[in-house]
Amino acid sequence: MDSIQLRVYKERYLRTAALFRHAVKNHAIMGALFAVLLFLTTELSSELFAWYACMCCVIWLRHLSIQSAIKKLDSLNATSRRFDLIFAASPILNGFVWSIGIWLAFSQNNFQVTIASLLVAASVAFHGYSYLSYSKTSYIGYFIAVFSLPTVYAFSEGWYLIGMVFIFGMFHFVFFNTHQSDIATSRLYEHFEHTQLIAKLTQAEKQLTRHAKFDNLTGLYRRREYEKRFVGLKYTALIRQQSIGVALFDVDHFKQFNDTYGHLFGDEVLVKVANLIKMHASNTVFAGRFGGEEFVLIGIFESKNSLSK
Repeated sequence: MDSIQLRVYKERYLRTAALFRHAVKNHAIMGALFAVLLFLTTELSSELFAWYACMCCVIWLRHLSIQSAIKKLDSLNATSRRFDLIFAASPILNGFVWSIGIWLAFSQNNFQVTIASLLVAASVAFHGYSYLSYSKTSYIGYFIAVFSLPTVYAFSEGWYLIGMVFIFGMFHFVFFNTHQSDIATSRLYEHFEHTQLIAKLTQAEKQLTRHAKFDNLTGLYRRREYEKRFVGLKYTALIRQQSIGVALFDVDHFKQFNDTYGHLFGDEVLVKVANLIKMHASNTVFAGRFGGEEFVLIGIFESKNSLSK
């Protein structure tokens, strides 16, 4: 079984993959609305078509990348930094496509378009985090990628205050959301630790139940168990109007054999005798260890001859 650390690691990526369908709707719808907004308010046209086509291609690439990554996840025997980077590559590319879109909007030198594009950038960046929160490398890379070109453009145009706000915002995001991600990961650890504890308690309960029902050496019912089953068998016999047979027997000269050859060989004899008795057990016939070398066979028999056999 995988260690808890590895199980948490895999579960983080499985949950991230499960949320991808929501990310598709987010990027496709927001991308379309953003492109329409720029088309109606700027002179951009073919550039927007090319940009949205790139967005759709990247979304499809993310789909293929996630499917491939999940297949490789089962074969991982330890956490892998290389796997983190491969998984994060397509979200980062997705963020960079958004960065190109925001850069196109900034390049129009339209105050209203610039403000609107800033709000869109903030929306897709923070909304994207909710789908990548279990993959720290992915959401940090995605967030920085979204604001990369707008930050460069802001400094190149002399918008130093806006550029610094972008940089401080990225540092704040990385610090704050790393903390949130650690909290989510710790809850996964608690979940798997509780699951593991429940599994151990369940296994221990099964072992205790078996120990209470069956004799450890022979595997036959203990006295308390076959006496309890005898009560149920009695009512079955009354309903069917059949007789109950009870055979009590022991192994002849067993004490002498035990003293001569030792207890280990004596135990082997008891196990072999118990195996022979089990061959006659069924739904209506069961066997138990009465004590020492003594055994009991209880069941519903058609006649004394069938009991003798």
